[in-house]
Amino acid sequence: MKSIIGRVIFYPVLILNILFIGLLLLSAYSPYFYPEDYPYLAISGLLFAVFLTVNICFIVFWIFVCWKCVFITLAAFLLCYSQIKTCIPIHFQTKRIPEGSFKVLSYNVMRFGYLEKKNNRNPMLTYLKKEDADILCMQEYDVSHDENYLTQKDVEKELSAYPYRRIMQRQLACYSKYPILSARFLDCKSNYNGAALFELKIGQDTIMLINCHLESNKLTKEDKTVYENLLKSPQTDNVKRGTRQL
Repeated sequence: MKSIIGRVIFYPVLILNILFIGLLLLSAYSPYFYPEDYPYLAISGLLFAVFLTVNICFIVFWIFVCWKCVFITLAAFLLCYSQIKTCIPIHFQTKRIPEGSFKVLSYNVMRFGYLEKKNNRNPMLTYLKKEDADILCMQEYDVSHDENYLTQKDVEKELSAYPYRRIMQRQLACYSKYPILSARFLDCKSNYNGAALFELKIGQDTIMLINCHLESNKLTKEDKTVYENLLKSPQTDNVKRGTRQL
């Protein structure tokens, strides 16, 4: 009697497990499906974490019921190992920093919170100082001449660890612990954004660093509506029509 009940439970659960393994693999490789031809498969990657969690639950179940079945799910995990690393990244910190390495921090400071200064301190500058990067690339860099707001003097005082600095047009700035040999603005087709190229002397090498202020894709309200409709009804015809509009 127990064996009959066991088979009644065992095989449906096994079939269900295989079904979710298939869904896991489809969602893992969803970027390879062309959205216009396979709209549902193309967005199935959004559920990858859900299918991964379900399959982990199956592993726990099989450990207590039939440990050999664990290898079925583990084999599927191996087939989508890179996607699992992307979904659940594991980063190990090390106290040993490789010789010759340097730390670069890029930050859109948004005029330092509209030139905010409370008790002669600015939270963004405090953060930048705390991070202690070797090179700072800042976008939307701006200061005031009014002492009630953040001034260039305030910035230089807080970032005194950076003896080399260049502030370019279009609110692009580079603060560095290494000598800045040259700096020039890179002309881009944009009304407000842009990029600047800096040459830095690091050891015996000359490093070219580009500080780029990325521009918004400027989606209109109509574009956002089209995008929402694509998510709600990703049929092939809607995808083709929506991609043309976007």
